[in-house]
Amino acid sequence: MAFATLIMENPFTGKIKEAPVGFSWTTLFFGFFVALFRGDFKWAVIQFLLAILSFGFSGLVFMFIYNQLFIKDLVGAGYKVKRLFDADMERVKLKLQMDLPMLEPTQSFQTSSSAPPPLHTPIITDDYDDEEENFDFLEEFITIRFNYVSGSGRTSEREVDVMEQYFDEYIRGHCHTADDERTFKVSRIEGDVFDVEAEKWMTLSNFKRGLITGEFEYIEPKPKEEKKQKIINYGVPRRKRDIFTFEVCFTGFPNDKRLELEREATQNGLMVRTGVTKKLDYLCAGPNAGWKKVEKAKEQGVPIINTRQFRELIEDGLSPEPTAIDD
Repeated sequence: MAFATLIMENPFTGKIKEAPVGFSWTTLFFGFFVALFRGDFKWAVIQFLLAILSFGFSGLVFMFIYNQLFIKDLVGAGYKVKRLFDADMERVKLKLQMDLPMLEPTQSFQTSSSAPPPLHTPIITDDYDDEEENFDFLEEFITIRFNYVSGSGRTSEREVDVMEQYFDEYIRGHCHTADDERTFKVSRIEGDVFDVEAEKWMTLSNFKRGLITGEFEYIEPKPKEEKKQKIINYGVPRRKRDIFTFEVCFTGFPNDKRLELEREATQNGLMVRTGVTKKLDYLCAGPNAGWKKVEKAKEQGVPIINTRQFRELIEDGLSPEPTAIDD
């Protein structure tokens, strides 16, 4: 399995190619058709002829070397690396045993000095065609949660504030799991996608369609067996309910401190959330609280409390008033 993917662009023609790095299962199973699909006619013919002469055994060799040969030919044709996914550049260079030219921002075939276009509007110029770069900028990000399979085959749950979509194949945004900006390949998202703010599920195809149209079509959540939660009547919540459990989100704390607070909240019957939603009762903010979550809490009227008030909440059952963030 390819452990990384290069997006390569020819600065003279504007053509863009996707080049996997590493072992190729598709070449093993489909032989010369992979090269043919990529428009690599030279190696498609060579693989076809060698497959006939070797009764198909040549595929056992090409599955290890074809991706490298493809990248080498792209570099020879003037292509340069525009973006790298799933690995760092030094590891890729070591794997390929070759130096890779990088595309400078000023070398891109399609450039624009104007500001990014409005919601869901692709960049279109007079020389636009389907193979050129096509961005969808989100005017307002959407926070989603999904299972993601990395290039090495490891699956992990991610929560991401999606801000942009690339080539109808990639999404980019702030990953809460890594606490950094990350780019994800949409085809590696496993299963359905959960909208954190709307608290609803959508299929992957509906999510991709919604990025373009701005309208997300939701489905009913998959039924799951959940443990019965202890319901505790802590004071009066900021919204009326007959039966309720407080929802609290912790932000701005070191990882071990945050885990300790989340465990304490869960043990006392509170529901822990990882993001700010309209249904959140309190945002417990530490000294390193990010401005995005704080501002979003203020916009949605979510009270911001510190750790002292959080413990008063679980010990005395009193609804704390909003206060300053922990020092």
